[in-house]
Amino acid sequence: MERQKLTYEELLSEANELRYKLEEANDTIEAIRTGQVDALIVQGDEGHQLYTLKTADQTYRMFIEKMNEGAVTIDRSGLILYSNSRFAEMVNIPLEKVIGLTFNSFISEESRQKFDVVIESAWENECKAEIELLSKDREPVSCLLSCNTLELDEGLALSLILTDLTLQKDAERQLKIRNDQLAEAQSASEKLNDELEDTVRDRTVDLLISREHFKLLANNIPQLTWTHLPDGTVNFYNQRWRDYTGLNFDEEDYNSQQIIHPEDYPLTMERFNESLQSGGVFEVENRYLRADGVYHWHLNRAVPLHDETGKILYWVGTATDIEEQRQQ
Repeated sequence: MERQKLTYEELLSEANELRYKLEEANDTIEAIRTGQVDALIVQGDEGHQLYTLKTADQTYRMFIEKMNEGAVTIDRSGLILYSNSRFAEMVNIPLEKVIGLTFNSFISEESRQKFDVVIESAWENECKAEIELLSKDREPVSCLLSCNTLELDEGLALSLILTDLTLQKDAERQLKIRNDQLAEAQSASEKLNDELEDTVRDRTVDLLISREHFKLLANNIPQLTWTHLPDGTVNFYNQRWRDYTGLNFDEEDYNSQQIIHPEDYPLTMERFNESLQSGGVFEVENRYLRADGVYHWHLNRAVPLHDETGKILYWVGTATDIEEQRQQ
């Protein structure tokens, strides 16, 4: 049966009545929210139902309203009997539209099973759990949910306190990213260090082999052989030099004047110092004193050994006996 058409005055009257009821509802919700009344009015299937708190007072209400956590009261069916402004902000819905909705509608699919288990046990024991809410824009909001029972005149209800963990989760994610980066850098550093140690070890072995090989060669050639540092300090004599001069390298009182003929010493040192300064090849003929007290003429040559940057590491010198050639 079609509804009888209303006159303009009747439509205007209905509109005014609806506007009045809406204003009355908003006033009621505001009064409940601010603690002006100690009751909760919810529109259910059986019409308006009145809920009153046994221990409610304005101070408590104001505290709940001003707290940083979301606060919600639900009944056994999950219907929201009360919500503070913070929870409304978390789900991005006006406060007057939150009351009367089911709390399950704000739970993400990923958290639904966990939430059902927690709520079921919360009626018997206090409990906590991390869940994920969904805002009006379907944006996830990580929360710590704390549940406690609350006794109303009309029966037992459940008080839910929701702590927004968004900032904490973001910080944890950033920390994890930085820890992962740090672990990656540490791993790369350890790998590089291992490679460096392997390189140093290999080069040390190569150096030892090279040094021993040099000593073996130097001790088995007929020339007197030595090495000296860039400042002129001799740090190696071969066995042939020791046998020829009868001197030991370790003798602290050793001086080159002991084996170089006095007449040849000034020129020898002049050429030697010139080479140290210029980095050029050292070459001179002079006489060396043998262990039996006889001088023999020698051709002395020393060449510098450079590193990859061109810096002189040390000099390698030889003295070849040319006594017979000088006598011809």
